Amino acid sequence: MATTQSTPPCSVSRDGQFRAPDPQVPHSGVVAGQARDIVSARPASRHWHLFFTNAALHAPDPARAVGYAHPRSFDVVAGMVRTLLRGTRSREILDVGCGHGIMSSWLTEDNRVYGIDFVTEMLRAAATRGIVPIQADAMQPPFPEKSFDVVMAVEIVQHMRDTASFILLLAQLLKDDGVLLVVAPSSHSLQRRLYQFLSGIGLVGGTGQLRPALQDPVLMANMLTRNGYVVQTAYTYFPFGRVVRDPSTSDRKRPWATDFAIIARRRSRTVRGSD
Repeated sequence: MATTQSTPPCSVSRDGQFRAPDPQVPHSGVVAGQARDIVSARPASRHWHLFFTNAALHAPDPARAVGYAHPRSFDVVAGMVRTLLRGTRSREILDVGCGHGIMSSWLTEDNRVYGIDFVTEMLRAAATRGIVPIQADAMQPPFPEKSFDVVMAVEIVQHMRDTASFILLLAQLLKDDGVLLVVAPSSHSLQRRLYQFLSGIGLVGGTGQLRPALQDPVLMANMLTRNGYVVQTAYTYFPFGRVVRDPSTSDRKRPWATDFAIIARRRSRTVRGSD
């Protein structure tokens, strides 16, 4: 996946001030994307751009600003991420849809962490947490293949229109033996499906808004396996936060698990169906 930069990038300092990047440092800046250009081609993206921009300005806390209805929901997912990436050191990490950086900032102590988002206010906050902010469309990340040791996409895939293309695009950014971590709400979750139904008829959540699409962990795992990645799955349960690992890509639906994680490792020679 080769990319070109049509506009000069700029970086964001830890105090939230934009400045010119160092051209000698790879991935050193924010790719300056025009929000309207990014979102115009996909109506779903336009909805979420407006939603997260408004949330970044007005949400009472960072967890709500990135879409969590309750702080405990964030705690459960954050606990899963920490469990699965614990021990990660001296790595180049990309956090796609990083928001305020609260999901990956703990990794900055021992790693170099880059964060992609399209909301400027989010990226300013991420920069203060030690993350190198990149303003770009997540479907057009400004990096060549094999750029990162770890690529993480936490609770973002449900906002994308083409889930399969998005996941395979992220997987291509992995170095050999790199790890892709995708966390998403499960379509097999009875709790999630009930909430979707109630929000659809206006009893919970906002009305007239696009709701995140629940994801199937089995289909996602099988897709990555077919494309040559070594895949494991894990599940967590709201509100308890227990994380259960599943080393296989089994067809167990786990209806009580609210969220799942796909952990895919890129082999040294990955076989892909098509480019």
